[in-house]
Amino acid sequence: MSFRVLVHCTDLTISLDTAPLASHVTFSVPAGAIVCLVGGNGCGKSTLLDAIHRRSGNRPEPEFVAGPLLRGHLQVTSGLSVAYLPQSVSSAEPGMSLPPDRFGTTMRIAADFGMIDPERPLAQLSPGELQKAALARVICSDADLLLLDEPTNYLDIDGLAALEYHLDQQRRRGAGVLLVTHDRALTDTCADETVLLTRERSYRVPGGATLVWGAREDDLQSRTRQAGQIRRTIQKLQADVQRRTTWAYRKEQSKRGSGLERSFIAKRAAKMAKRAKVVEQFAEKERQRLLQIKPFVPKRVHLMLAARTVPNRRVFSLSGAAYSYAAGQPLLEDVSFGASTRDKICLMGSNGSGKSTLLRLVTGTLQPTAGTAERNDAVAVAEVAQDLDSFFRHTTLIENFVDCPIAETEIRRVLGAVQIRQDKVHEPVESFSRGELMRAAIAKCLLHRAEFLILDEPTSHLDIESIRVLEDVLGEFDGGFLIVSHDRVFVAAVAETLYVIENRTVRLA
Repeated sequence: MSFRVLVHCTDLTISLDTAPLASHVTFSVPAGAIVCLVGGNGCGKSTLLDAIHRRSGNRPEPEFVAGPLLRGHLQVTSGLSVAYLPQSVSSAEPGMSLPPDRFGTTMRIAADFGMIDPERPLAQLSPGELQKAALARVICSDADLLLLDEPTNYLDIDGLAALEYHLDQQRRRGAGVLLVTHDRALTDTCADETVLLTRERSYRVPGGATLVWGAREDDLQSRTRQAGQIRRTIQKLQADVQRRTTWAYRKEQSKRGSGLERSFIAKRAAKMAKRAKVVEQFAEKERQRLLQIKPFVPKRVHLMLAARTVPNRRVFSLSGAAYSYAAGQPLLEDVSFGASTRDKICLMGSNGSGKSTLLRLVTGTLQPTAGTAERNDAVAVAEVAQDLDSFFRHTTLIENFVDCPIAETEIRRVLGAVQIRQDKVHEPVESFSRGELMRAAIAKCLLHRAEFLILDEPTSHLDIESIRVLEDVLGEFDGGFLIVSHDRVFVAAVAETLYVIENRTVRLA
């Protein structure tokens, strides 16, 4: 395939009603290149992929499309063959059936992604297996352009390595890939270019998410300095008006009853009062102008909790523990490890290796079929499961915090620190993204003065910004934790100790 631009996007704005979700989006996808789109949940990444898919001629443009609107220039080269992986796939999705000559290859790639039984009928597949089958079908399509919307969902460490390999193969054969992902390690490894979408502007750099977030941090620092200069200018203008007005007022008061109605001081006071009025009018116009150009700078998370010292105590200990769901088919064998309130542990392993089962042994939800599992009930342990159902049983978010032993103002301050601010706390739980709910769940654990956290896949389906907030929150947590995660950058940022499940047991990595 000769070099050509497959997709070209210039100064695009994605809006919902009149509110921009992403602004000034500009990038191109050449043949033989991998371009990654990153950004917060709800910033329009999926909308953009769907629009490209429609304009490629693979889906008819409906007469009316409710939801986000695109304004700007979006060009898709005519005659392209396009393969599209949406975030969620059903067995009835058009194009999910496979041609006979591609079935074997597709199923082998699906197995690379961790699909346990690739030859089962589509209707019998779980959501995770269905997504892996759909991803394998896209990889095998030989399309000119691949549109992948969060293909890392449901992939374990081995599946991520397989995805990196197959993406590189697509690049080598000359295909263009536009990839939406929250996996920073994947972008750093594979991306030729990464585009970060934000409400105020977009950022575009060669390389992966680490570089594009670095560019954004540099820009935010520059805008913070600019905002500070504008704020100081406004304060100086206001102080000048106040000084002139105060001087004139005092002199005006001092002349009363003194018989000096036509004195020099009286004239000077009147003149200063008049000049102060002119300066005040100018200052107000200048203040309004400066406020309009003052750059928007997002608030950074800073979680301040009451100071405390968590005593160093043993939380749990497994010794020779094993577990089997069926007789003669052990999932875990001879597992021996433990943790204290000072330990910051991450646990990794392939899907189906027993990570969630191990957490249930630690919490006491399951009892080992062999060996022992001991827990210290004196330690305040908080668990956040993948589904979050145990945390949010009430209608609005703030109602789920009524059992916290502190005032609502303090609850709202802590929620604000994890970027759930103002009246949003009174919205229904169902209106929140998974990232917002995960942050709120961990905030609730901290408000309950937990000394040890057990988190099962807390970064699953989270955007990069939410993961970075989660990293900051865990960095300020003064207790210990045991976390299951496949996010390699997240694990490197928060863990002091890494364990891996292999061959039905746990080893120190």
